[in-house]
Amino acid sequence: MRLLAALCLFACVTLGMSSPALAKPSQQRGYMLRDTTSLPPPPAGKARLVVARDMRIMEDLKPEFVYIDRKPLGFLQQRTVVTAIVTPGWHKVWLGRSAPAYVWMEFVPDGRYLLRLRETMSGETWRGDLVREGIEGYGRFALNKGMQISVMDSRGKDALTRHLGKPTNQTQAQDSTAREAAMASAVLPIVIKDAWYLPLPSDAAPGEFQNNPGTLTLDEKSLRYTRADSTVVEIPRDKLTSVYFGSERGNAENPWIKVGYKEADLETGATFADANLQSATDNYNRLFAELSKSLPAPSSH
Repeated sequence: MRLLAALCLFACVTLGMSSPALAKPSQQRGYMLRDTTSLPPPPAGKARLVVARDMRIMEDLKPEFVYIDRKPLGFLQQRTVVTAIVTPGWHKVWLGRSAPAYVWMEFVPDGRYLLRLRETMSGETWRGDLVREGIEGYGRFALNKGMQISVMDSRGKDALTRHLGKPTNQTQAQDSTAREAAMASAVLPIVIKDAWYLPLPSDAAPGEFQNNPGTLTLDEKSLRYTRADSTVVEIPRDKLTSVYFGSERGNAENPWIKVGYKEADLETGATFADANLQSATDNYNRLFAELSKSLPAPSSH
């Protein structure tokens, strides 16, 4: 990145403002790209959603189509974000181009939410999912990753609206049923009967966590991990200090959730993951959504 652009981005992080609109046409008509390192808060009573595609696994991957419920949000190139103001309530955020990737989320007034698109390629097979992430420090994240905002124009919105009519996309009736199921799954306690755990830091041998799974339970009071009816670790919810995406471990694609907490007035941490790949992303997002309720509101974005 050129020095002038870097200085501009640094100033935006420091002052908490968006950078000047350095818009340039994209290779595909329908959206523009802008440099930015911060986003204004949502209007009173609304929420802000940011969806980020920060990985680069191939040079020629096409933009993904991003929707919330039946509303087009935009085109998501690699190293870009799309953002939108959202009405509070339960909504489905999903991709409409490649293999299905979606998440049901509850938005609250004045809330700010970040989703990251995880991507992998096996031969010519693409796999992606959407995982929750903490939005505080968004400016540093955007600067380090060289992120840009993808801004959809009227032609792009028309194209994404037409795509909604494809037979492979969910109908409103199907979404209504799925919304009820998502709301039911968010009710406490959340119990993952086959889960992995690693303390932070950990001196365990690589892959050792896979040989000795346990049960992870989140209720109103604590997050606890047990093996053979013995409590390995219990984290009171009022001791939580941070919740983040903890990447992956070993050869497994299961997303890990990284939890920071206070123990005897010292800062420590732990990571957990659902051992079942088929349910791992859903359970990660359920844990993230609930644990985030125990954290103070972020002060910077």
